[in-house]
Amino acid sequence: MIKMENFQLEKIDYNNTEHLKYLKTLMKSKDMSYLWDITDSKLDDMSNSYIVRNAEDDMVGYLNLSNPTDSFYGSTISLYYAIEESKRGQGYGKRLVEDVKNWQLQKEKIDCIVAQVEPSNVHSQNVLLGAGMKEVMRDEDFVTFIEKSEGKSK
Repeated sequence: MIKMENFQLEKIDYNNTEHLKYLKTLMKSKDMSYLWDITDSKLDDMSNSYIVRNAEDDMVGYLNLSNPTDSFYGSTISLYYAIEESKRGQGYGKRLVEDVKNWQLQKEKIDCIVAQVEPSNVHSQNVLLGAGMKEVMRDEDFVTFIEKSEGKSK
């Protein structure tokens, strides 16, 4: 379990029926179509996927962070998150992105975080902007946001 300021991250256990049931619930949301059927395929060993729990220990979403890769900005990770429909509009997304940024950029010494969302997902774009990430690219498939550590100016 990873404890952040506002959340706890619980590594997804594919043998845990509570985790599987929760992920299937998230996948039923129309804007979560990118999540795969976890009963048929699992994340590869290069991924770090978590159930997100709030301070009251309620499951509120999903988080995936890629392993760091070397990029133009240095050590870079990709951020993917989902907040369950019944928990949206309560600030969970923004606080989660802020917590992840603090944890990764300061404690884990990551240089850059990248997040991509579909152009139609305006709510998630607003969450990322509200959490301080910068839009750097937009095309018909994705809107790309980044957050760099203070020392990286490239």
